[in-house]
Amino acid sequence: MTYSDAVATIAIIISVVALPATYYFGYKAAVGNDKRKEWNAVAEPVIEYLEGHLSSLSRKRRPPDNNLINFPRKSWDAVLRRSTKTKAEELERLLADYRSVLDEVDKHPAIVSAEKLIDLLSLR
Repeated sequence: MTYSDAVATIAIIISVVALPATYYFGYKAAVGNDKRKEWNAVAEPVIEYLEGHLSSLSRKRRPPDNNLINFPRKSWDAVLRRSTKTKAEELERLLADYRSVLDEVDKHPAIVSAEKLIDLLSLR
């Protein structure tokens, strides 16, 4: 076997291995990107709502929608469905804490609860 035959054989082996490997890694990247885009689409309305509250709270004002009437519940439910069980439970707990704190804005740091929710919902 000559040098050129060895190089050609190695090149064929590499190309046969590289094709499925490239397909596999490309597929994994595409699935990850799709999940990220889906998460961002459902989390964005909740984040915008909470950022509006955080803006009011940081100026030491009561949020205009203090009782969460306009809270994007449909997006929130989609966020919970796309979260792991433990993360969904933590999100629900933090939202319940935030709701209870909104009644006592002047007495309790509601900003901390809103910031934690925004961190958990952060875009990927």
